Amino acid sequence: VCFNEFTKTESFVHPLQSAYNKDLKANEFSFEKANALLDGAGWKDTDGDGIRDKVINGKKVPFTIEFKYNAGNEQRKNTALIIQEDFKKIGVQLDIVAKEWTVFLQDLDKLQFEMTYGSYTIPARISDPKQIWHTSNAGPGGDNKSGWGNEKSDKIIDDLNQELDAEKRKGYYMQLQKMIHDDAVVIFL
Repeated sequence: VCFNEFTKTESFVHPLQSAYNKDLKANEFSFEKANALLDGAGWKDTDGDGIRDKVINGKKVPFTIEFKYNAGNEQRKNTALIIQEDFKKIGVQLDIVAKEWTVFLQDLDKLQFEMTYGSYTIPARISDPKQIWHTSNAGPGGDNKSGWGNEKSDKIIDDLNQELDAEKRKGYYMQLQKMIHDDAVVIFL
């Protein structure tokens, strides 16, 4: 995959860094668990059309997700098709929408997407997580496109950026990686 130019990771920290949390395990791929979680959340196929639905505010809503990607990128299109096929197996409809590159970027900047395939390079040097993970950068125009974060994660990031002791900084990185991983904010490849 990717011409052996990439290393599988579970975090925003490069796997060669001492601050990389090696205790993070890849999320298990399980149709059975996905079905159980969706059933438990009340998403069921009540009309037999193959798509789960749920009554929300008195209206039956099908479980559909829009997946935007930049048109012309065949790898991302093919990835979307694989995800679409797997979602179909659990009763979730994935609507794939190709957008011209500048329109795609505008949609991301305005946070007008439900699901996308993005990428950024994880540098071999330790990086500052504030730009991507702090809530001050969540919202239109910010780089925290997932919108993830809370007071606890912000405090960890702020404390990390003020800490000079390498071991204490490592501890902050470990905590933040675990929080992001446990919340499944993004699926790192």
